[in-house]
Amino acid sequence: MEYTAKLLGKSGDEYDKARCVLDVDDFTDIDQAVAAAGRHEISVALSNPCFGLWLLLHFTDHRRHVSSYDHLKPYLDRHMPGDYSKTRLDFRTYEEAWREAVRRARRLAPEGKEKEVNPSTGMWRLALAVGGPE
Repeated sequence: MEYTAKLLGKSGDEYDKARCVLDVDDFTDIDQAVAAAGRHEISVALSNPCFGLWLLLHFTDHRRHVSSYDHLKPYLDRHMPGDYSKTRLDFRTYEEAWREAVRRARRLAPEGKEKEVNPSTGMWRLALAVGGPE
């Protein structure tokens, strides 16, 4: 969060907000990261266990526990053209279904409880902030 806050501070008037996307399965100090984000007025979107869940919700209403990205990848592979790769994302693939993904994600966990609920993702708030009202 400190790095993001530093970049935001250096941006002058170019940017007025910063958002961080965090995977619960990648952080052992998620509470500290969220607290630091709050101190710097940085919005956080948590995904439990990982961002791939948000992508999967564009195709299906997945509600079963997901232990890790490796556990989720076969589900993504079923719905993606070609094999899914988190390093080669084409966001146009998700363009038409983002509103449905928002609806599905909102049903997974109460707002702000993504850390405790698996599966869940707060990416829907970011999508609405960028994409417009639901």
